[in-house]
Amino acid sequence: MKKSEEKKSIEEKELKKLQEFEIFFQKANEALGQLTADFEFKKSDVLRQMNDKFVKREDLKKELSEIYGENISIDISTGEISEVEPQAQA
Repeated sequence: MKKSEEKKSIEEKELKKLQEFEIFFQKANEALGQLTADFEFKKSDVLRQMNDKFVKREDLKKELSEIYGENISIDISTGEISEVEPQAQA
């Protein structure tokens, strides 16, 4: 093989550094993918819980309006009930 045909290579220590960077970026990308999956799962779970609580709150509001009347406002801090003017339908 002639000198001009000889393959050039980087030094072993340079290759090791380059390989370490590649391994780091592969692991970082895998970790980001896992974080994204975990986040989406947790986000979905929290949204489901919020929806469940919203439905239960609306059920409670309906129940309270049946007991205390429809045109009321309840102070969330004290539980005090006050009458409110019904809103006119447009």
